[in-house]
Amino acid sequence: MGINISHGANRYGQIYRSASAVAALGHQLAYVLKPSDWRTVQHLFGGKRKSDDTLISPKQARQIAAALRKAAGHPKMSADGALDAAEFATAAALAADLGEPWSWS
Repeated sequence: MGINISHGANRYGQIYRSASAVAALGHQLAYVLKPSDWRTVQHLFGGKRKSDDTLISPKQARQIAAALRKAAGHPKMSADGALDAAEFATAAALAADLGEPWSWS
C-alpha cells in the first residue's frame, strides 16, 4: 500500500511513498521536532491518518511545510529522511502558494 501526495515533482505532480516509508519518516520526525511542531504533522505521520484521503488546507499546509523544513535541517535526521522531509515541505509550500488543498491519498 502506498500514499500519493499532491504537488510533488514527478510527471504526475505527485510524491509516492510506501506506507512503511511514511511511518519510518514519522518516527524520525517525532524524535527531532519540538512537541509543538510534531503536533502539526502528527496526523500525517503518526500512523493513524483519519481516512484514506486527507485534504489539508493551504494555511495548514504552510504550517506543515515550516515544520518539515525544520526537521530536514536537523542534524539527527538521516540523509534519506532529510531528503523526504524537504521534498514533502516543498510540496506543502507549493499547495499553500497556489491556494490549493494539499492531498494525501
